[in-house]
Amino acid sequence: MLLLCNMAATILRKRIPAIIKNNLHTSSAGSGYVVLIPETSADPVDQLPILKGEGLLDLSGLTTDQCIGAIQKLTLEYESGIWKIEENLGSGAGNFQDYVLPALENLGHPLDSTWSIAKVLYMCGGTPDIPTSVYENMHFAARSAKAKRFFSPRIHASVLEAHKALEKSEKSQVKMKDQELSRVIEKFVLEGRLNGLELTEEDKQLRFTKLRHELAGEIARFNSKLNRSTQLFSHTITDPNLVRDFPLDLLEEMALDRTQPSRGPWKVTLVGNVAARFMEHCPNAGLRWNVWQASVRRASAHGPNPGAGVSVLDTLRGKKSVAEEDLSNSTQIEKIRGLRKELANILGFENAAIMSMETKMARSVDCVRSMIASLLLKAKPAQEKELEDLHEFAKERGHPPSAPLDIWDIPYWRRKRIRSSLGGLEEDGLRAYFPLDKVLDGLFRLCGQLFSLQVEPLPLPMKGASAWHPDVKLYALNDLSSGETLGAFYLDPFVRPAFKVRSSEVPGWMLGMRNRTDSNIPLAALIFNFPMKSDKRPCLLSPREVHSLFHKFGHVLQHLLCRAKNSEVFGLNNVEWDAVDVCSNFMSLWLTDMKILKDVSGHHETGEPISDEIATILSTERQQLAGHDLCKELYLSDLDLELHSTDEFWLDIMRRLWPTYFPLPLDRQDSHVCSFRTAFETGSSGGNYFSKPWSLMVAADIHDAFTEELNSAPKDVSRTEASGKIGSRFRSTFLSLGGACHPGEIFRQFRGRDPSPNALLCSLGLKTKKQH
Repeated sequence: MLLLCNMAATILRKRIPAIIKNNLHTSSAGSGYVVLIPETSADPVDQLPILKGEGLLDLSGLTTDQCIGAIQKLTLEYESGIWKIEENLGSGAGNFQDYVLPALENLGHPLDSTWSIAKVLYMCGGTPDIPTSVYENMHFAARSAKAKRFFSPRIHASVLEAHKALEKSEKSQVKMKDQELSRVIEKFVLEGRLNGLELTEEDKQLRFTKLRHELAGEIARFNSKLNRSTQLFSHTITDPNLVRDFPLDLLEEMALDRTQPSRGPWKVTLVGNVAARFMEHCPNAGLRWNVWQASVRRASAHGPNPGAGVSVLDTLRGKKSVAEEDLSNSTQIEKIRGLRKELANILGFENAAIMSMETKMARSVDCVRSMIASLLLKAKPAQEKELEDLHEFAKERGHPPSAPLDIWDIPYWRRKRIRSSLGGLEEDGLRAYFPLDKVLDGLFRLCGQLFSLQVEPLPLPMKGASAWHPDVKLYALNDLSSGETLGAFYLDPFVRPAFKVRSSEVPGWMLGMRNRTDSNIPLAALIFNFPMKSDKRPCLLSPREVHSLFHKFGHVLQHLLCRAKNSEVFGLNNVEWDAVDVCSNFMSLWLTDMKILKDVSGHHETGEPISDEIATILSTERQQLAGHDLCKELYLSDLDLELHSTDEFWLDIMRRLWPTYFPLPLDRQDSHVCSFRTAFETGSSGGNYFSKPWSLMVAADIHDAFTEELNSAPKDVSRTEASGKIGSRFRSTFLSLGGACHPGEIFRQFRGRDPSPNALLCSLGLKTKKQH
């Protein structure tokens, strides 16, 4: 079922299974942590800086036990506080807006802040360090406690009364503060409804509870089979000629000895993003095919199984598994679909896809399908031409003339064509032009030009403030006009393989560490695994890492600049699924501007920015195979919707949809639905994948508004002045309102209309401005 609690926590929760943390160790005492929460430390927990919530963070002297003790104390206080609220409501004391909501705020703020700090300490492996088993238990306990507010019949009854009162008031008389309250009330109403609190018949209540329990079990089995199937495949490479074009960070991921990544041997697996990057760099078509087939057959009747050889090639040679169905997710897929549909029906929805729209900016399946159709109209014919051109390029450079360009060939020849246009310059060569400090300076300048902000570095440690590791930097975000400090963020940029959470799938994280209060500025943390600097050279970023930095900084701005008063709708909290990445996608779109790319670049030895030619190629790189890439996103979006709106068998849906989106044939043993984790993840009713292209569409439309403003400005008006007015409007809407206003309404406030796919098509080179 859907649960609209803290969106940032939801995102982190989804990613934890895919993350590998290497420091799975016990405490320094050697006893380990095996209970849910250890006994509270003898230290006076109330006096710990982690609980005071005053000013910046001072972690000096804080121990692991103290941190755990603080979480324990606040978790128990939150649960007992919920019981007290329910008891008082039962005796007729207070209403939702005057009693329940303030009480929940007082209970939730210290727990949220402390829990967020614990997340950062766990992910960064600093001081104090929180072992994985300990953090997972704390995370589960805190999350369960916070969820109780959405499962309380008495709290829900008080919310329904408040909702009725709001409906009676005239909308034209509602002020901004009341709009925020209305949004909070609507959130609680929806949460209660989707959690079954409005079911009046006892048999439906019992059936609903039983179905939820069964669904959780099937999703767990789906993920378990997928994880096990993913781990089964590996292929070891000993020939250094096969990896001669591989970037250093990929070699480090694959090397059996990570301290000597260039020596080998190297192992390619399906874990994380290794396989995808291997496909881009491997010159051997047979190996590319082997890895691709293993990936799309995972967790299916055709995939690797415990009793079989780990290579797809072995299967084709006749080797059979003694338990071929052990890891197939086919049954789990159909059970999950059936359970989600029945749950949706009980709650009054026709199917799970329609129920999913309750938490989306798009609002309806028809609206999503309209977006898909509009984009596909341009993307499909473009894709056909793109693949024809790529095939010709490949044949000119060694691809067999009579052989087709297969789907496993596309990533390799795509990269070769891009690098050919760069004069053979590879990713590691491009890094020299993007020192971290130079990129940060350019990013901060851009924020000053667009939003009238100043990013000020603060010394660490200083009185009343310290961090969890010497690598961490602290910055204040100030308003340029007033000088007011609006928030602060920590940047932990460098990889620490022995301690820090690392994922090849997720390049970085933004964690909100504290919301804005009457007495405190908000705090956030940016966490990456960029290459460590050395005495010989600074930290150098790849173009992908530059993109990740811009992307995550969009979330930082959304958290620190939010003006909402209530934590339920602060920052990313309560932002609809398909709008969560709008601001982050908007920030990364500035890297399609050649001037911005040159401004954030500068060779680490000479300071010389990248050439105009390279800047043009990098700024338009997303237009390479844009039709193919977009068709893939649209296909997965439609697939997810169809899986959750029809009763057709999953294999038949996949085979029916494929030719609508791709000119390439579907391999007869391709079973990629069995590893379609996004469609069957925990905490979702399904039908969410479209959120990716939707948020890109909205972000491109917003970015286009800035471009229009800059292009229409008189010649005597500077770039900063031209972007200032519209930047102020963006800051006062998308960056200030958080989840306190529906993103559809925020967009209309900013743009004066609903989103259009035209800007996205133009930015991808699939449509010209004249065709708008």
